[in-house]
Amino acid sequence: MKCVYIVIYFLVLLHSGVKSQNMEDVANLMTNCLKKYPVSDEEFVRQHAMDNDLSLASDSYKCFGMCVVQGRGWFIDDVLIDDAYIKAEGNGILAKRGDQLHNFAKECKLLVGANKCDTVFQVTNCMDDKIKELLRLLKLF
Repeated sequence: MKCVYIVIYFLVLLHSGVKSQNMEDVANLMTNCLKKYPVSDEEFVRQHAMDNDLSLASDSYKCFGMCVVQGRGWFIDDVLIDDAYIKAEGNGILAKRGDQLHNFAKECKLLVGANKCDTVFQVTNCMDDKIKELLRLLKLF
C-alpha cells in the first residue's frame, strides 16, 4: 500500500524521468530512500494537504523527498542542478520554455530551509508551483 502512495506523491516529479529510466530502478530508489527515511502511510495519505500547507510535512518526509531527487540527479546535496531538472521536466509543452524554467530555477534556488532536507523540499515545491502555473497559463492560449 505504501508503494501506491509513493507513486502518487512523486508522479509529478518523476513522470518524465520514468520514460528515460527503468521503472524498476525508480522503484528501487524510492524503496531505498524509504528505508533511510521512514514515512508513515498516513503521511503519504496527507500528501494532498501538504500541497496546500507545506508545514505539515515531517523532516523524514522532506528527507525522503531529498533522497529521491538526489537519486534522480536533480540535486547535489541541497543544490538544484538546473540542467538535469529542466531536462527531466522541460518536455512536451515546456520544451520551448527552457529560459523560463531556468529563471524559475534561479529564483527558487534562493530559498533556504532550516536544514538540507527542508531546503530541497522548498526548492522542489517552488519549482513545481511555478511549472504548474506556467502550464495553466499556456493552456489558456
